[in-house]
Amino acid sequence: MLVRFLLFRRIAVILGLSVLLCSCASFFPGVPLRPETTVMGETDTLFARVHMTLSTAEGQYPLRAAVVARRPGFLRLELLPIIGTPDFFLCATPREMKIFIPSRGEFYYGVPSAENVARFLPWSFSIEDLVSILLGDYPALKEKHHVTDEKQSRADGKRTTMRGESGVVQVMFWDAAERLTAVVRHHPSGEELYEVRFEDYSIGTFLPGRITVRVFEPQATIVVKYHDGRIEKSVDLSVFELMLPEGIKALSLD
Repeated sequence: MLVRFLLFRRIAVILGLSVLLCSCASFFPGVPLRPETTVMGETDTLFARVHMTLSTAEGQYPLRAAVVARRPGFLRLELLPIIGTPDFFLCATPREMKIFIPSRGEFYYGVPSAENVARFLPWSFSIEDLVSILLGDYPALKEKHHVTDEKQSRADGKRTTMRGESGVVQVMFWDAAERLTAVVRHHPSGEELYEVRFEDYSIGTFLPGRITVRVFEPQATIVVKYHDGRIEKSVDLSVFELMLPEGIKALSLD
């Protein structure tokens, strides 16, 4: 995991980022997220500009990114420099992930697994799980599991617990408006693997304005803040494709 933190930091340096991020025009022009937005369906695509900050024992590494996300596992992520063109591209479908780092002349492809994502980004989530989190939802538990719901003590929300056959436990917390506010997943040994908090919901929406992800091995926190964006219904998936540039050799991750 340390290797990917170092790569993440190196990319941030390449992009010329600093703690004081400048204000710039919207990457995706258009209307903001619709107030009537509820749970996003499989034909809904999120286009957004985000500010992200990775915090570790070594320091903080802020950056801006353009995100396009759609269920169940479609994602386009571009890290944006203050000046110039993006120097990190990630495009993924449920079947394949591609990554291009122009400054290093490197192009990778492989399955969109947590292991492959962790080679480049500071989290061990598969693309499908990462898309769920970015869309304000909880990652699915990919095994047989038992689900229990219970009211919280303050009587204005509920807690849902999923217990998998392997011993994995995932707990989700919901507010009175049935919006997800937190997800905590535990290893079968009881060790906490990660915690995700969803905050800053606009009135009537089910998409959080701020997402905080804490991972515990090693300890790190990633904060994602949506600054603008839009949701569109579309059947066009070409935005999630990434072509191999001429003269670049593609390297397999599998």
